[in-house]
Amino acid sequence: MDDLLKLISGPLSLAVMVVICVFFTRRITELLLPHLKKKNPYVTKFSQWYNQVILYAIPLVYGALFALIPSKFLFGDVEGYFSKLFMACTVAWFSGLLYKVFKKLILKKYDVDVKLGESPVEVPPEV
Repeated sequence: MDDLLKLISGPLSLAVMVVICVFFTRRITELLLPHLKKKNPYVTKFSQWYNQVILYAIPLVYGALFALIPSKFLFGDVEGYFSKLFMACTVAWFSGLLYKVFKKLILKKYDVDVKLGESPVEVPPEV
């Protein structure tokens, strides 16, 4: 059991770090550029590009950056940059999936009726 814990603790920590970094990157970006949140219809071509491409690439970029860290804890016995890069990008890609799954489970467990992507606070109409 201890070996299994050592095996999964590094990638799990990496996934949590990627989720936190992506969360704050997305919040700061959407705070500075609020038109990027609007999806139907897209306000600009960049907002469409942001929602369909960039949001999916951000975790991979953070995974590639974390692969530069020479850490035995994060990568275990994995040697070589490209092996670490592959592992970090794979974990980062799955971290987005894990985030969505855990968010849905928590919302369901506590009977919160908020659709993903919508604000729980009612926004007044623009004049």
